[in-house]
Amino acid sequence: MRPFLTRCAEAALAQADFRSWLRPYCPVCGGEPEFAAITPAADRLLLCGRCTAGWRFAPLTCPFCGNADRARITSFASRDGAYRIYACDACRRYLKAHDGRRARRPLMLPVDSIATLPLDAAAMQRGYHA
Repeated sequence: MRPFLTRCAEAALAQADFRSWLRPYCPVCGGEPEFAAITPAADRLLLCGRCTAGWRFAPLTCPFCGNADRARITSFASRDGAYRIYACDACRRYLKAHDGRRARRPLMLPVDSIATLPLDAAAMQRGYHA
């Protein structure tokens, strides 16, 4: 279903203005974020796990529980700095991110989801879950 939903999301995003959408769920299908993209300007875009639509969200707020206390958000990066984990100490969930400020190529969600499996393992070892 993902290819079909991705095409639907592309069509919806082309027709509507979602720049003011700052909610933690997808403006197209209501799905949860699966990944994030950090832009060179340090904005954070959440990417839907269902339709892959992207939307802006506060950089250091947990999209799962709304925790905005920076002292309760844990962040760590891959060795090359191309990927990050943002983990919430309030709800114990985490979100992986592609850091466009350091990455040598654009985000490719299917590839980057697999490339970041070691970060999943590191987050789970610390007691967080996706």
